Amino acid sequence: MSGGRRRGLIIRSALGLAVGVLAAAVTLAARRAGWLEGTWVNALFFAVLLALPTARSLARRITLALALLLGLVPMLWWIPFGFWGLGRSAVLLALAIGLLAGLVIGNRRLGVRQIVPELALLDLAPLGAGVLGVVVQWQLLTVRTFDKALSLAVLHWDHASHFNMFSMIRTHGVVIPLLGNAPDGSAWSFRDYPQGFHALVAALAEMARTPAVGDAGAELVSYANYSSLVAVLTGVLAVSAVCSLPALRRRPLLGFPAAALVTSGWVFGPGASASLNGFTNFLVAAVLTAVAVLVLATAQDRFSFGTVWLLTACVVGIANNWALMGVFLAGAAISFVLPWRRLIVDLPRTPWSITSFALAVAVMLAGVMAAGSQLIRVKAEDVVFGIGGVPIPDFGTVIAVLFACVVAFAVPLGAMSREQLQTSRRLVLAGLSLAAAIVLILAMSAAQLLKGGTVSYYTHKLVIALVLVAVVVLALGLARIADGRTDVAVAEVARRRHPKGSWAVVTAAGSLVGLFAFGFPFPFKTAGLPATASAGVELQAQLKENAQPRTVARNLIDATAGRTGQPAFYLTTRPDQIDAVLAKQWYDALTSTYTEHGWKLSLFMFPLSGGPANLPSVVADIRAQDPSSVFITDPADKPLLDRALGL
Repeated sequence: MSGGRRRGLIIRSALGLAVGVLAAAVTLAARRAGWLEGTWVNALFFAVLLALPTARSLARRITLALALLLGLVPMLWWIPFGFWGLGRSAVLLALAIGLLAGLVIGNRRLGVRQIVPELALLDLAPLGAGVLGVVVQWQLLTVRTFDKALSLAVLHWDHASHFNMFSMIRTHGVVIPLLGNAPDGSAWSFRDYPQGFHALVAALAEMARTPAVGDAGAELVSYANYSSLVAVLTGVLAVSAVCSLPALRRRPLLGFPAAALVTSGWVFGPGASASLNGFTNFLVAAVLTAVAVLVLATAQDRFSFGTVWLLTACVVGIANNWALMGVFLAGAAISFVLPWRRLIVDLPRTPWSITSFALAVAVMLAGVMAAGSQLIRVKAEDVVFGIGGVPIPDFGTVIAVLFACVVAFAVPLGAMSREQLQTSRRLVLAGLSLAAAIVLILAMSAAQLLKGGTVSYYTHKLVIALVLVAVVVLALGLARIADGRTDVAVAEVARRRHPKGSWAVVTAAGSLVGLFAFGFPFPFKTAGLPATASAGVELQAQLKENAQPRTVARNLIDATAGRTGQPAFYLTTRPDQIDAVLAKQWYDALTSTYTEHGWKLSLFMFPLSGGPANLPSVVADIRAQDPSSVFITDPADKPLLDRALGL
């Protein structure tokens, strides 16, 4: 390089750095002035992420952006720093805008053509999955009032716990493990529960609605809106990862049906069931697991910047959401290191690549250690024999999906080049990810059956994860078929003998079959077409709740009004409306008083499911443990509570 070119490069790089810093500073100033507030800021952030030239294709950019967002951004809430009162999300937005501006100015080869990704027909599939996800999550995405948000949230048990973790992060600015003890001297609840999803929802809420924390109603609305947005993003990520596979991009005849099948599973089927039942953290871990399996099985440049950081985000995200998913990675990791002889050759060698690799490893270790510091408090038997409410998966569908995976990977491809044969072997080995999970599921099932006579909570959730990951692995199998020479020959014959329109019809028909593989998602019961997919069943329940709201939400709002930071036992005797212990959890979550002390005493409240007659004995049992306990109840039971308290 000549001296003049070197000086020009240095000047342009310095100019790019200066412009990037200036753009970031202007963003922070606009944020402090109140000009960057509202849900449109979230849209701006996503647009900037997709404009960063991380990959050429739109699907690949979406995959990288969402994986990094879901996996790594939540780790910012492990940093006990106030970020100058601007909030972590404002700093994140400023960094993204500054980076984009700096790259555009500092790199003369980077123009509009590099910022705008290449668009192929298959790139429409992730966007379609996003639109369908919005339809499924519409009720929660658009709710704007305290009572309606609470009415929808109390439909399923786990929302109370997850809202509490989100609210604690919003209130205190860090994850719960970094807090000291609660005012009652006990630990805050869920310090041993990974909070990646909850920190992510807090990040999105903060980006749109500033770091200032609202009242319980405003925060619950934020939780409903942004937790459902995360659910939409998981479906988009799963589909975009599949649409990033080069073989499927070259063969949309298989690519669109594969994307439709993944959309069905993640948006209409078990994915919708998980999110709408309050397990979106589990869904985040599942999608990062599926993406990691794809990367481990298909990465050609194993130590490139994109591959290394994508895997880092996936591993950290899995550990900080639902660590049991890590079992899926065991088998897929074997395919990543093959062929053995090229592993050493592929190691990073330039200073930039070595630095990036070392930083990624450090981030991965820090993220896994953070999760480990929480999970070390959890006993193995609590996981194996834990109980809880979870939608039971359709085991017929499970078997069908697994059988389809076996068929897809067993199809002989005829003559293949040496490179194609090696790729095929790696893809088949990726099936070990499912095998490892099946072994764990069988072992846990055996232990649960021997002890309690029934398969329980964590086994059912692992089976749901198995189906979700399996539909993505099935897409891998279709990509394997699409990449074989046999498929090329068949496609050539088809091109000669049949018009293109006929194959478009075949693709459309295959996509339609794939889209409804997990059931019919639309609630048209009055027209004789009842929903059978999980999304449709849950949507029907939400519409019914909105049309005929129960009194439980209003009672909880009245009970918690003006009581933030004031622990109490909210005693309700209407099991047809809400379980008494769940009502107590909602009281604690809405008043920021969810502690281990209160949770342990709430276990004395189960007899309230038997009706008002048991209220005096429940009060006596709790007062025997803690005489200073405060009790409140609904107006109808107030005279009974007064008598129990001797008033």
